Amino acid sequence: MSFNHRVICKHHQPTDEYFYEIHEVHYGKDGAIEKWTEQPVKPFGETLNELSGELYLFQKACRRPVLELKTVDGKEQLVEASEDRTLNNFDAFEFMDRSYVALDHVATYLGGHIMLNKHPELREKYEEAEKALSELHQAASSLAM
Repeated sequence: MSFNHRVICKHHQPTDEYFYEIHEVHYGKDGAIEKWTEQPVKPFGETLNELSGELYLFQKACRRPVLELKTVDGKEQLVEASEDRTLNNFDAFEFMDRSYVALDHVATYLGGHIMLNKHPELREKYEEAEKALSELHQAASSLAM
């Protein structure tokens, strides 16, 4: 059995409001969701490094599809939330901006690292990654116009 952190969207019926929380979700050998924590989890670490790692896992959860509770055959299950929101121009510009920030971070934090100068195979992989991010940014730019 494995587990990870996932975002679960919940509906507060009295106010008709939706909110999001991070839970531990446990999977069976077949990869199907078997159970999840009833209460949301909080970041925790016995050291600052452990806390930082936990926050990374929380951020990773935000990049996965959001889950929601559904009743299927009288049993509560977690399923991927339906995304019925339509895209707008802001979404394209936001993605374009984020892709530029990612490209800038890669160049700033890795581009001048001594490891790239000492290991040509790393330099080659770095350049492939930088090119892929640049192409992603260009593709996003064409959608934002």
